[in-house]
Amino acid sequence: MLNAFWNGFVIVGTVGTILACWWLLYWTKGISGRKGNEVGSTGHVWDEDLDEYNNPLPRWWIWLFWITIIFSVGYLWIYPGLVPLRRVPRPRRTQTFVGNYVSPSLGEGLEHGDVRPFVPGDRICHINWRASLRLDRLHVTRYHEERNADVVLMLDTLAQVGMPPATSLDFSLRAAASLAAAYLSRRDRVGLIEYGGVMRWVKPDTGRAQFERVLGTLLRAEAIFTYVSKDLDLIPPRVLPPRALVIALSPLLDARFIKAMSDVRARGFDLVVIAVSPIELTRASIAPSPVNDLACRLWALERRACLHRLRSQGLAVVEWDPAEPLELALASYRPEPRRGVVA
Repeated sequence: MLNAFWNGFVIVGTVGTILACWWLLYWTKGISGRKGNEVGSTGHVWDEDLDEYNNPLPRWWIWLFWITIIFSVGYLWIYPGLVPLRRVPRPRRTQTFVGNYVSPSLGEGLEHGDVRPFVPGDRICHINWRASLRLDRLHVTRYHEERNADVVLMLDTLAQVGMPPATSLDFSLRAAASLAAAYLSRRDRVGLIEYGGVMRWVKPDTGRAQFERVLGTLLRAEAIFTYVSKDLDLIPPRVLPPRALVIALSPLLDARFIKAMSDVRARGFDLVVIAVSPIELTRASIAPSPVNDLACRLWALERRACLHRLRSQGLAVVEWDPAEPLELALASYRPEPRRGVVA
């Protein structure tokens, strides 16, 4: 998994490779630029008459270095940038697999639960000797189970605003990549649903291979216009498992995606909507004028009413201005307590 350290390590390594290749080409430029067949000597002499010549690199070898530089620059430009997230929405319901969340259920784990009398079949290593000596009877310590959760990222590709590479979809892709890295580092199972003109999905799983699959799908994501309304029934149940936390990333420009989010919430899933603000992105892509400024202000009022309506319907909405860090927007998320939910 690419955590904060390895993310920086990859960036520094790639930039270092670009600089090293460029320095080597610059250094060899003076050698290959000599006139005629003149070849310089390195100054190393053996047996009084054997000189070591400083021969220039072959042309095909120099082209390999140029290809390396071009590939490294393209890698840094195209690959989604990851912003380390220390705080993400916590899943309310967990699965039976081992993870980092402490469950109220008692079983194998590290966090102490309660102490009860020893019964045949209990493990000797669970005996609480201090309580046993005080109560003159063997007692064992019970522990809380440590579980993981299913997290499904739902990406809106029905519409986008802004100019590349700073569109609402571009910021949604970077946010989805950072969220996937954060949850996978916690040993959660992460899946992806691309909801748009072309529907793609990645089944929830864990591990570095899953992170690469999610990134590969994000790299292919693009906004495709369509008149067809997509139904969530097209998504296989294994892609949207029960008890999963669904995180939707959308600028909320298309009513069909808003309807799909309401459908997800009505099916009993925990849903968090990260609303990517499109207003400032639109301002940056159009010419400034009093009319455009008035239109954006009216749009901001309309959007505020839309977010209020979604919150009144029970949807947890986090508004995110791409000019600010995503973690700052997630810090304002406060999950509402739900009764009858057992982790």
